[in-house]
Amino acid sequence: MQKNEHQTGLVILLSEKYGMVRKRCEQLWNREGFEKISASERYLLSRISGHALSISEIARLANITRQAAHKFVKGLQKKGLLQIVDSPENNRDKLVQFTPLGDQCMEKCLKMERLLEEEISEQIGAGNMDRLKTLLSEKWFF
Repeated sequence: MQKNEHQTGLVILLSEKYGMVRKRCEQLWNREGFEKISASERYLLSRISGHALSISEIARLANITRQAAHKFVKGLQKKGLLQIVDSPENNRDKLVQFTPLGDQCMEKCLKMERLLEEEISEQIGAGNMDRLKTLLSEKWFF
C-alpha cells in the first residue's frame, strides 16, 4: 500500500487539533472579557473545580510536579481566582479553593467548553463526537 501524502501520524493529528482547540478557547475566553489566563491555567482550574485541595492533591490530579502546581496556584492567586485557606482538620495544612471571581471564571469556562463541543459536534457530527470522546476516554497506556 502506497502512503498517501495527506496521511499523517496520530501524534501530529492530535497535536494539530489540540492547537486548534487551544486557539479557539482563547478566542472565546477573550470575548468574555476575563483576565487572560493560559491554557495550562485553565486546565488547572478545571481540575480544582468545586473542591478545596492541597497543592499535592492538585499536582496529582493535574499530573504535574508539586512545584509546578505551586507556581500555577500562586499565579492564579495573584489574578484573584484562587485563595489559600487553612484546612479545617489541621491549621498547619493549607487548601486551595476558588474565590468568588474564580467561581464566576469557572462557570464561564464550563460554558465555553460546552460551546466549543457544540461547534466541533456540528463539524464532525454528533455520532462521531460521541465516538471521539469514548476513544479519548479509554486507557491508552498502562
